[in-house]
Amino acid sequence: MRQYTVVQEYGYPRDEVWTVLTAPAYVAQWTTTGQGGSMYYTWRGDEDSDDVTDVNYLLEETATGTCVTWTHSGFTGIGGLAMSKLLARVRRTMMTDGLPPVLAAYHASRIA
Repeated sequence: MRQYTVVQEYGYPRDEVWTVLTAPAYVAQWTTTGQGGSMYYTWRGDEDSDDVTDVNYLLEETATGTCVTWTHSGFTGIGGLAMSKLLARVRRTMMTDGLPPVLAAYHASRIA
């Protein structure tokens, strides 16, 4: 079984990170699919497959903000290996390039 983990720290309070990670209006701005909204869910990548994987977010307060750990596990076989590598690259891009500007805009709107 294969999994990948993406860890990223953001300089914002946990409640703000949670909102941007889960509120549909914000999720649509930082994900490739515009979907999301929960902190643990199962994922079926192909409707013709019985293979289901698990996605888990962990938010931890740090001295400078919030650390988000995204783990996607349960990939099996050679297809699962390929899919985990592809999704890991996409998630890292979303977490490093997509999420920060949405967090910054959300934070600015709260203090304005």
